[in-house]
Amino acid sequence: MAAPPPLESLPAILRCGDADGFQALADALYTDDWPGELSPTETDGQPLGYTGFELARPVAFQGRQVSEIGFVQEWIVAPLPRDEARALAAELGMERAPIKSTEQHFKFLQGDPGPLFSVFSLSDAVALMFTGEPQESETLYAGCTYRETTREEFLAAAGQADDILASARQRMLDALNGRAPPEAEAESPPDAP
Repeated sequence: MAAPPPLESLPAILRCGDADGFQALADALYTDDWPGELSPTETDGQPLGYTGFELARPVAFQGRQVSEIGFVQEWIVAPLPRDEARALAAELGMERAPIKSTEQHFKFLQGDPGPLFSVFSLSDAVALMFTGEPQESETLYAGCTYRETTREEFLAAAGQADDILASARQRMLDALNGRAPPEAEAESPPDAP
């Protein structure tokens, strides 16, 4: 396993510019071999699925100082205040993904197909699940997934996001109200006479 990269390499990793550095960092963090410059953040109040690490000292990322990085599935991200994140998306000429239930901007910084740089919310959709109304969180996350994809593949997946969320919300409401989902009702045996 490669040595974890120094903090100074984080801006390139976050911008989709250092796949080897990303892999070395991910390997170190997920085997509890954290570099001394990183420490796990408190989990209270963190979005579901987010694992954060506080940096020993801030690093410059796209003209902004960041003091925390995190992982969300296959993404490495830096949390930013919503206004700063939106300004970053505008500066980079990022496109808005066709999702109504949450905010996501994207750009292929290394070419299409390639890794995807994105600015997105982790909690807008969760709030929508429970309240039925979109609610803007104060934080957006900017970073990269090194999984190679194409613009067409990303837009196809993004185009399904609202339907998936609506279906999940309906299943949750049905479960809370004691109703079986339609497919379960169809499979239930008939009542005995």
